[in-house]
Amino acid sequence: MASGLVLLGAVLACAVFARDLLPQGPDRMDLARHLAAPDAFTTGRHWLGTDALGRDVLVRLIYGARISLLVGFVSVAIAAPIGILFGLVAGYVGGAVDHALMGMVDVQLAIPTILLAISVVTVLGPGVVNVIASLSIAGWPTYARLVRSETVVAIHRDYVEAARAVGAGHPRIVLRHVLPNVLTPALVFATFALADMIVLEATLSFLGLGVPARVVTWGSMLNDGRQYLATAWWIGLFPGLAIFLTVLGINLIGDALRDRLDPRLRNIL
Repeated sequence: MASGLVLLGAVLACAVFARDLLPQGPDRMDLARHLAAPDAFTTGRHWLGTDALGRDVLVRLIYGARISLLVGFVSVAIAAPIGILFGLVAGYVGGAVDHALMGMVDVQLAIPTILLAISVVTVLGPGVVNVIASLSIAGWPTYARLVRSETVVAIHRDYVEAARAVGAGHPRIVLRHVLPNVLTPALVFATFALADMIVLEATLSFLGLGVPARVVTWGSMLNDGRQYLATAWWIGLFPGLAIFLTVLGINLIGDALRDRLDPRLRNIL
């Protein structure tokens, strides 16, 4: 987990303190040095080079982390509670309610996530809020399916039967006995989902369907560097590397959480 925390912590620190570290902003141009190669070990003026408009790639990379992480974290923070609520209700109530809710979930899960996100953001239009809304809409059914299956198992445990025997009401059983036991797998899944949301946001921005073009993101930087792969490889390489390292760090954290929170795996390890 340590290496994952270091990777994610470094990206978070850069995103949070971007304005303090680089007050000049990501749109400052130096046309005399457009498409300048990385010079970290020579002049040190543009460590990761510049793009076609002479904008510093490192500066844009750090500012781009703000949107990518914001969209990722907020999308998960919205999708997870909605999915958990639907999964709890479906698994605990059962019957027609379960069939209705899970039928709706199955219909949405039949649509590829990226296709659904593209459709929603196309209808809503570009913008950070709309991208978050599209990813949240696309992401909540998986939580619902996971939590529903965990809830169905939990309600047949001995401690839940004992709570019913002593006269505990449904709200108490759900909040005190079922919910704490389904939150662990949901938390682990949310960690991996965060990585997926960052990749999806980059995909939407790469396609020109995400945030407005004036707002720098890793996906838009990848799109900018697409036509310069042969002559200015650094424009597209470093945003892709940033996405890779961020997703790697999050996945390492998710793996460690799964190993530590699952008692079966903990006993094996």
